[in-house]
Amino acid sequence: MSQLFSEMGTIGAGIFLVLAAAYATLAIYLLKLASWARLATIVFIALGSLFAVIGILASLPHPDFLVFAWQLLVIAVDVWIMWYLLRPHIKNAFAARRHHTGVCIEAQL
Repeated sequence: MSQLFSEMGTIGAGIFLVLAAAYATLAIYLLKLASWARLATIVFIALGSLFAVIGILASLPHPDFLVFAWQLLVIAVDVWIMWYLLRPHIKNAFAARRHHTGVCIEAQL
């Protein structure tokens, strides 16, 4: 996928710039405990995992250990982040923030 973007030149750079801005916005609003940012992050992670699986399947005709290992690492990190965002006390922190604007809520680890 990144090779495809690199061959696109300026358009590929623009796409990466838009993605970087979207992820930076999500990160800022996740730190502010915005409920919509948590849901959007879950959607982006699900899409990233889907593309990682597609990457593994696409590499099967010409197996490359490094590509396979990288995609497995991406999937493992995605699963860990998804698990964290779906934990009950994390859901509650985002829900409480939505109902109590202006109150600082610290999530349990």
